[in-house]
Parts: sequence; C-alpha cells; structure tokens
Amino acid sequence: MARDIPQSPNLGLPLMAPAQAQKHLVVNDALLRLDALAQLRISALGVDDPPMVFAPGDAFATGSAPSGIFAGHPESLAFATGQGWRFQPLRPGIVGYDIQNDTLVQWSGTAWVAVGGQGSGSPDTIPKLGIGAPADPRHSLSVRGATTLFNAAPSGDGHRLVLNRPAAGGTSSCLFQTGLSGRAEIGMIGDETLSLQTSPDGTIWHRHASIAPDFKGLSAAALRSGQQSLAVDSMMDVATPGSGGIFALTLTDDGGYPQSHHSALMVYDTGASPVLTTLVALPGIRNLSAATLTGRSGPDGFTNIAVKTGALQIENRFQVQRQYSWTFLC
Repeated sequence: MARDIPQSPNLGLPLMAPAQAQKHLVVNDALLRLDALAQLRISALGVDDPPMVFAPGDAFATGSAPSGIFAGHPESLAFATGQGWRFQPLRPGIVGYDIQNDTLVQWSGTAWVAVGGQGSGSPDTIPKLGIGAPADPRHSLSVRGATTLFNAAPSGDGHRLVLNRPAAGGTSSCLFQTGLSGRAEIGMIGDETLSLQTSPDGTIWHRHASIAPDFKGLSAAALRSGQQSLAVDSMMDVATPGSGGIFALTLTDDGGYPQSHHSALMVYDTGASPVLTTLVALPGIRNLSAATLTGRSGPDGFTNIAVKTGALQIENRFQVQRQYSWTFLC
C-alpha cells in the first residue's frame, strides 16, 4: 500500500478516503495487518536476513540492520501474506508470543523483554502484583480482602508457607500491624532463634519468648524451660535467664513424669557471689552449693547440682544416661 494512505493511530491500519477507488485493496490490507497483529505470534526475533522458508501468516521481528526485502524496515514486524510481505513499525508496549522461546514478550522501545521483565523462558516472573490494592517497591505483593486462602494441591497432603531469608542476621517473620504500624511479630528476627515480640508504637519492641535452634526448650521474659540427656558421670552447665530466681528440676525418662526421687525445687543466685538454696529436694538430689562439678565430683548414685556465676551445673552420677527437664522462674 502507498505510504501516503492515512492510517489508524494505534495499529497503523490503512483508512479509506472519501470516494476511495479499489476499496477492496485498502480493506484487505487492513484485515491482513489486523489478522497478524491480533493474537500476535512471532516466529523469530531480531531477524535481519529474510527467512528462506515461511508460510502466509508467519510474522518476524526485524533487527536493527535488516537486509534484502526487509531492508528499510528496521525494528518492525514483517508479515508474510499470499501477496508478499507487509511491515509494521514496532511501538513500545506491543505484546506477542515468541514461538522459538515459548515466551510472552513485549517491545520496550529498544528490545524485546519477557513479560514479567527478566530473561527468556515461560512468563513465570512478575516484578509486582496487587490484588485489590496497589503493589509498590516495598510491597511487591499486595492483597486487600477479608481473607486469603492458600490451599493444598489436589494431589498433595498439605500446604507449607515458606519464609526464606538469604543469610543469618536478616529477618524472616510474620508482622502484625494496626494502621500499618507494627504491634506484634513472630519469626527469626535478626538471629537464629524463633522469637515473639510486641510493640506499643511500631518503634520500641519487647521480646517476650524465644526458642533457640540448638536448645530443647522455651525462653521467656520470666520463664525458661529446657530438656537434655546427660550421659553417666558427666555434667552440663545450664545458663540462667537472670541472676536470681527459682529452679525446678526432674527426670523425664523411664516412661514417667516426673521422677520424684530425682526432683528438686531451689532458689539460686548466679551473680558475683553464687548461692543455691534448696526448697524441696527428693532423695536422689544433692545440692553441692558452689562446688565445681566435673562429672565425678559428687556422690555416686545421685543427681548433683551446683551453682556458679551465670549458670547452674547438673551432674549425672546415677549409673545410666538420664534425660533432665528444668524450668526457671525469675
């Protein structure tokens, strides 16, 4: 078609002039272009040399230096028809299906990019998504609604929500807000422990409870519990959550809880002058005060307990491995 024929502003389709001669040529040319552009399927991107094999309906995106019959039509769409080639200049935003790479692509104005913005391949990446609310650079996924459902696959037996951080020291947590100001948070917050913390204003935070990955127990502001197996004739240090408080100990093996003969309730001071006072101790417990335990320090056949700065010591001299459970109140 002649270049001086008026065209539509978006797709560049030829328009008929008043008293148009040979109207069918203009209409057919517009239909052929529309046939190619609607549901655009691109056989190849960046083609400078015209293909040797093609069929009517094939579309090719030319490169910056096309040759042969494509010469003079850089960065355009070339459509094969039964009457030859037709060309359509590319405009930013045009979207098509890249057959070779099985990818939905968009012309940026300078290059073809996968819809979603990164590389080639299936369009499985989008930079932001807003559902009922706009996404932004800080919140790449924004959802506004009464509830949000994450359901298991029909062939699966459950659903797991994964919160990953790239390295230790970062944050992987669930944050609960009021008016977009933080009030409660649970997760790994700057360290390796699972923590629960709250805030009155979104700025000052108070940590109430935590569970360390290498600790079988719970630590809280006024409560800490733990559990550990101890081999015969060995000892362990149990760090106290504060310099003073109440300490409860019992055995949790042998199929029963508690094992009363190895149970005790004590008051401790693990400051600069350590003190350990027994409130209640059953026959299998010995309070060795500030003695240094080594695994064989106390009498044989007993669970021996001692105190030092910052910790209590537990020694198993009961002839077999034992599992101890303890709780601090402070």
